[in-house]
Amino acid sequence: MPLFYALGRERLYAVLSVFQVVVIVPVLVIAAHKYSLDAVAAGRTLVSIFFFIVVCYAASTISSVRLAAIAGVLWRPAVAGIVMSLIVAAMHNDALPGHLLSLICDTILGALTFSICQSCLWVFAGRPEGPEKLIWARIRSHLCH
Repeated sequence: MPLFYALGRERLYAVLSVFQVVVIVPVLVIAAHKYSLDAVAAGRTLVSIFFFIVVCYAASTISSVRLAAIAGVLWRPAVAGIVMSLIVAAMHNDALPGHLLSLICDTILGALTFSICQSCLWVFAGRPEGPEKLIWARIRSHLCH
């Protein structure tokens, strides 16, 4: 994370990274040997979420960035990501011929769902400054010209 480097806290970030590896390796080994490939993916996801929270907390302790500010920026993409995963899982079509076609359909559905949900949440949040505002400005300029 660039913040750690910018503040001269590379060692802290390195320690956090090593700790993540120390946790992820046994989680993946146990998930692979005792459960399934889905358990490996779930374990990796859960460890990543946990360490994201740990890194955000560490960043808030070494800088003026507060957890509330981080949460205020990330809640919309987090909610959009959860909605996207639920929609893709619910609408996945196992009857499609071939894995590639299934992947393409799931990817398109996921991208559309995430984009629409993220945009709706941005509007509901009062259209704050951020990448959404820039993207919509660019879309409007292309549509109007």
